Amino acid sequence: MNCPNCGKELAPGDKFCVGCGAKIESAVASSNATLGLDAVNALAGSAFNSAKNTVMGTSSNGINFMVRRYFFGFGDFMWLSVIVWTVCQVLKSIFGEPTRYAGQNGFGTFCGLLQVIAVIVFIAAIVLDIYFRVVGMGKTNVDEATQNGIATFKARAQEKFNVEAEQISEVEPIVVAGPGNSPIELFAGIPVKRRWVVGLSKFYSKDPIEAFRVGIDKVPRYLLMQTTVYAFTDTQLLTYTGNMDVSTGVIYDEQFSEIFYKDVNSVTQRDVLKKYKAGLFKKEYYITKYFNLDVCGISKLAAFDSKFAIAGVTNAANSLNGMESYIREKKF
Repeated sequence: MNCPNCGKELAPGDKFCVGCGAKIESAVASSNATLGLDAVNALAGSAFNSAKNTVMGTSSNGINFMVRRYFFGFGDFMWLSVIVWTVCQVLKSIFGEPTRYAGQNGFGTFCGLLQVIAVIVFIAAIVLDIYFRVVGMGKTNVDEATQNGIATFKARAQEKFNVEAEQISEVEPIVVAGPGNSPIELFAGIPVKRRWVVGLSKFYSKDPIEAFRVGIDKVPRYLLMQTTVYAFTDTQLLTYTGNMDVSTGVIYDEQFSEIFYKDVNSVTQRDVLKKYKAGLFKKEYYITKYFNLDVCGISKLAAFDSKFAIAGVTNAANSLNGMESYIREKKF
């Protein structure tokens, strides 16, 4: 340890600096207080800064393949095994001419071995795909990744709000989560929504990819998640909305707004019925809710799901109803 006043090295247990005579205990206490404040600020902004320190906001671990498998299964292994088997069959017919004693030459034997491996991989991929879809393996990974995403958005919202905790302590901030927006791409300079991906990019690309699935517990889960945080001051409503691919941590389409209560023209809630295939001939339905603020003619839309089985966003509908009353009271 060094003296905080003059920088001279200190021995363990020194209460005074041998160089300048400064009292060490008070200086260390002051230093610790500063360090404590710095630690709090660092903790609050750690999730916000981590996205800037990594490629595209992706975690250092890259893609969470268990999450991707939950949504997409093992189709890549199936297609790869079929391709390998077909290529080997063609090569055997061209180069693997039979010999008198061995039946096939060494190259033909090698291709035959690859074909056996391809068949094993194909069967294993089908079994695992069925197991994931029936049992719901990977569901825990999806929920954990979603919880981490919500915690990240809470920290980012606090960073964006840039206000003292006392200013937003009157009413607890509201956090809602639901399906994320589809990533926007440019085609010939025109923004288009990304509706599909090709081949292996579903599993190995770090780009946000749209996918959802309703498990046997009847809870919709989304690969792209949107989280919205509402905080309240005496005069303003602070809103933060961010989207994330939970399998990679890629964050996109962030918005932050400071809205004066008097500028809110209307508050609207909308329920949208959606359907999905629960089998070859069976369809199931679920409802996604949307909460919209009309601010001087500009819509601030947030999606949330009342069945979202994630801690911290329960009873979102009740919280938003209370938010409407609070805005009405502040407005008039």
